[in-house]
Amino acid sequence: MTITYRLNYPIDPEDAVDIYGRAGLQRPQDIRKIKNMLQHSNVIVTAWDGATLVGLLRAMTDFSFDCYLNDLAADSVYQRQGIGRGMIEQLAKLLDDKVLIMLISSPDAIGFYESIGFTSGSEPYGQTMCMSVTRN
Repeated sequence: MTITYRLNYPIDPEDAVDIYGRAGLQRPQDIRKIKNMLQHSNVIVTAWDGATLVGLLRAMTDFSFDCYLNDLAADSVYQRQGIGRGMIEQLAKLLDDKVLIMLISSPDAIGFYESIGFTSGSEPYGQTMCMSVTRN
């Protein structure tokens, strides 16, 4: 398996709905909303196994100070193979040094984010945890 990463590669909203479902992320099913989510994200990283979309990262950043990681979705069949980490590494390559990458994690994903260097930035908030990583 060779995974190819693409930056800001256009994807159909239907494909985004599909990868969110295959990743187990609860996101809107409304194609119009998904289209807006994709259009208004200033960074999208996708992961591909041949012609098959297997991962999607959406982020908002100023490229200099901070970056909010909106979504990180990897097809459940492909999880635990480094695809999520790979998409985050592709994002990090775009950012100036020491840009703060932050996100709100579901409790189930906290271990993954901690394993790649994210730390808790605050106390649990409802069913989520605020996580962040400052790059060296």
